[in-house]
Amino acid sequence: MSADTSTFPEPRARTFGVELEVMVPWLWEDEPDPHQDIADQLPPLMRLPKADREFDIRRGLAPSGAAWRASPTVLNILRTTLDNQGLPTNLRARDTKMEEWIVKTDSSLYNHDTDYRWCGVEFNSPAERATPASFKAIRHMLNILSSKFRILANNTCGLHVHVGDGDELMPLEHMRRMMGLFFAADPIIAALHPPDRRLNYHSQSIRERTDLAYGRKANHVKMSDHPGRLKPCIQYLGAGHRHGESTMRWREKNQEEKHIGSFEATREPGHYEPFFIEDDDTTENSKADDDSNGSDDSNGSHDSDDSDDKGMTRHGDAKDKGKGQDAEPDKSPGSNEDLEIEARVNRRLIDSNLSKQADATNGTNGPGNDPESIYNANPPRERQSQVRPGTYKLPDGSGDGDVKPLYTSARERTIPRVAYPKFTSDIDATKDDDKENESDDWDSQDLSRKAYRDIGVFRGVEVIFDCPSSCVIYALTDLGERPNYNIAAYSCLSYKDKRPRTIEFREGAGTTSGPWAEIWARICVGLTHFAIHAPVIDYLSVLDNLHRAAAGETPYDVVDLLDQAGLFAEAAFVEGRLMEYKTEWNLNFLSDNP
Repeated sequence: MSADTSTFPEPRARTFGVELEVMVPWLWEDEPDPHQDIADQLPPLMRLPKADREFDIRRGLAPSGAAWRASPTVLNILRTTLDNQGLPTNLRARDTKMEEWIVKTDSSLYNHDTDYRWCGVEFNSPAERATPASFKAIRHMLNILSSKFRILANNTCGLHVHVGDGDELMPLEHMRRMMGLFFAADPIIAALHPPDRRLNYHSQSIRERTDLAYGRKANHVKMSDHPGRLKPCIQYLGAGHRHGESTMRWREKNQEEKHIGSFEATREPGHYEPFFIEDDDTTENSKADDDSNGSDDSNGSHDSDDSDDKGMTRHGDAKDKGKGQDAEPDKSPGSNEDLEIEARVNRRLIDSNLSKQADATNGTNGPGNDPESIYNANPPRERQSQVRPGTYKLPDGSGDGDVKPLYTSARERTIPRVAYPKFTSDIDATKDDDKENESDDWDSQDLSRKAYRDIGVFRGVEVIFDCPSSCVIYALTDLGERPNYNIAAYSCLSYKDKRPRTIEFREGAGTTSGPWAEIWARICVGLTHFAIHAPVIDYLSVLDNLHRAAAGETPYDVVDLLDQAGLFAEAAFVEGRLMEYKTEWNLNFLSDNP
């Protein structure tokens, strides 16, 4: 009897890409090596021909100008090196179809060390499906660079990871789940990076410094803020997606009033049928294609036995809702899973007395009761320590240690748990950090104002799941400058662009370690996949563990999160990383026992 070789349907792999920023040192060929005494222990030093410098000086450029003009030569050397190692490259993004490594300069990168001349370089990987080979390519590329050149990653450099679904828009249901998880897990994921990344102007925390952190809600986002742009965004492109509907890409191509009107008809109260429009002029059949909905079961399902009556909505049946530019969209019913998550989150808020009692005692979760005056000068009372006596043993011996961790991994853990970071005000958080950032173009004074207190896991998730469209989630998590979890590709103004439809993970620090670059990319993709496809009970279990950890009820850290998301290999690697940087990052472990 032959073995069963049948395959089971499964979600297709996410697409991802990385932006790796490093400093490349170089010297003219007649300049001495500042580390000549240990040169045999270092990678080769990049040298440029002095003839290039002399040519530019003869043309009237100052020596500093000649060095600046050397950047194209540096890029060409880097590009040639990668090409020779089997990694195709390109110098300009507009000349490639995301199939090559892009090598370009980055003016935000710099180094004040005068021993070398420096060129800040950004490497953008091709957009790839998340496969073992594509992850290993990240490690391979960085290993090549670190072995061929004396590259450096300082605090101006970053490692950004983009995660998406090819050229397809991720639907609202996916955005809610992703941003809900990353808002909830933001404080513990930060333990994977140097502490100063929390004060980096270009990767500020969505949990601490956004409108969502200040206590704003979905109904505080005004459509009139972006006149003429939001109707197709909030009420159509960024709205939810039901099982059996055309792909989000189809919606992008079909944005006429007849399409929007027909779509809105299916979102009226009491309507749960999928949006389907018969239109001979469209170039794509409006039934969901196999590449999109056939493998995606995270949006719920609906019976379609009565499709002849209401499962198909003709554009001729669309009614003018009379909603003008300034009208606020009604929240339409989400998927079955969204409704279940919302119901349980609301019940959790009530059970833990985090909703009405918190408002009555401390005011809203921001500086003032009025959402329009979130920068009120009278902050709520000071937040108490999040470590409660008697819950678990701390390094100083306090606590009776009787309460066991709520979550226990199937994998044997090798290190103690990292303490949950204490939420502090801007004054406390930045008074000791200004000195560390004196060499930066930004300092703590440039950061967006930090919330006076943490609104908590379930309050934030409640607001995210209450958003009627992806662009409203963006508005609540935007900072003007890009935050650590950046969904600017889903802003109202971005829907007309051709930019990749990704979520960008920006908190990663620059690195010259190929293994860590690969692991961080795996973590970003893996947590995104978990957020989107995890069963409701598993998704809510993670949120509950994060809530309990923030409240000081039980220890739960980033290793637990990775284990619970099924990222066991990544969790094992992270354990070694946390121990390696324990002293440098001043990590606080709860006890000597895992």
